[in-house]
Amino acid sequence: MADATETVALANRHFGAPVLLAGESLGAAVAAAAYARTPQSVAALWLITPWDRLAHVAQHHYPWLPVDWMLRDRYDTLSHLAQVQVPVAITLAETDNIVPPRFGQDLYTRLESPKRLWQVPDAGHNDWPYHMEEATWKAIVAYLLEARPTGD
Repeated sequence: MADATETVALANRHFGAPVLLAGESLGAAVAAAAYARTPQSVAALWLITPWDRLAHVAQHHYPWLPVDWMLRDRYDTLSHLAQVQVPVAITLAETDNIVPPRFGQDLYTRLESPKRLWQVPDAGHNDWPYHMEEATWKAIVAYLLEARPTGD
C-alpha cells in the first residue's frame, strides 16, 4: 500500500493531480487504501472485482478456519472508503468464484459517494475483460472521466 501511495504521488508530480485510480481484486483494496491516504490526489476510483473486507472473502473460502484472527493484512476496502468523496465505479464478474460478486455488491451498497455499478455477464474473476461489451467499456470510462477537473 505504501508503494501505491508513492505511485500516486509520482503520477501527481509528473502528470498533475488528481489522478484516476483503478485496481482489480487485491489491487482494488490497494487503490482504496491509496485513496484513503491521499484523497486530494485522486479524482475517481475504478474498482474491479473488489471486496468489502478480505476477511469476508477468506471466511467464504475457509469457513472452518478462524481467518479473521489469522489475517495479518486486513485489506479492508470498506473502511478505506468510509469517507470517500470521489466517484467510484465498481465492476463485478457475474460468475466470479474467487471473489463472489456479493462481496463487491456489499461494498457498493455501503458506499455513500457518487457511485455506479456494472456487472459483467458470464464473466469469471480472471476473464472479465473478454466478456465486457464495448458499450460497457465506454460507459465506465465516460463515468470516470466526468470526475476530471476541467483545469480552468
